Amino acid sequence: MGLIASLKTWVDNEILTAADLNANFSELRTRLNSFAAFKDLANTFTPAQTFQNGVVVTGGGVSVGGGGVSVTGNSTITGTLGGLTGLTVASGGAAIVGPTSVTGNLSVTGTVTGGTITVPAAGVQPGAFPSGNYNMDGTLTVNAMIADNGQLRAARITQTGAGGTVSFATANHVRHTMTGNGTLTLSGGVAGGIYTVEVLQDGTGGRTVAWSGATWSGGVAPAATTAANRKDVYTFYFDGTAYLGVLFGQNFASTG
Repeated sequence: MGLIASLKTWVDNEILTAADLNANFSELRTRLNSFAAFKDLANTFTPAQTFQNGVVVTGGGVSVGGGGVSVTGNSTITGTLGGLTGLTVASGGAAIVGPTSVTGNLSVTGTVTGGTITVPAAGVQPGAFPSGNYNMDGTLTVNAMIADNGQLRAARITQTGAGGTVSFATANHVRHTMTGNGTLTLSGGVAGGIYTVEVLQDGTGGRTVAWSGATWSGGVAPAATTAANRKDVYTFYFDGTAYLGVLFGQNFASTG
């Protein structure tokens, strides 16, 4: 009796047929494929298997279901790694050559080294990149706002009104056109952040400006330019409690 019950066995002087030999070979191939010895068939491993000397997959790639994959050591992926919901890379690291698409949280312990990282317009949510070292030898492309603890912003907000809220929650630069007398209230800053506010007079001019939340150098707010279609520019440093303000420049043409 053979080790695999389904294999045909022969006795002395029995004739071996091609059909029997081919059937035995097919059975052996199927059994060996289940242990990743051959690579010419798609395989399902039940229960989980441990491979001591690594696994090489070509062509169709690897599809992983609910059980997931646990990799100890270094892994190299050449091609596209996509459609992942959550990817955790332990200290052994992973080298990926080609584009990588991750839907969910990307958790990395160690160093991320790569060529190009593209951040979509939706931005990167807090916690997506943990503390650590990020070494990029290529290009970091960001089609949205860059924020370092909320202090570095790439966007400018343009707004109009007789006073209102000047929020730095989504930008460090606000351009406000006064359409009547009013108060500008500063909000949304992060301690240590530096912010710029342009205050423009509309085509009528003569609009007075008051401030809420600002602490001025010398203790007195600068007198605003009131000529039509002119602007003043202010700089604020937020110390966590108050916006410390200075007049950057005054009576500019309200263009740009």
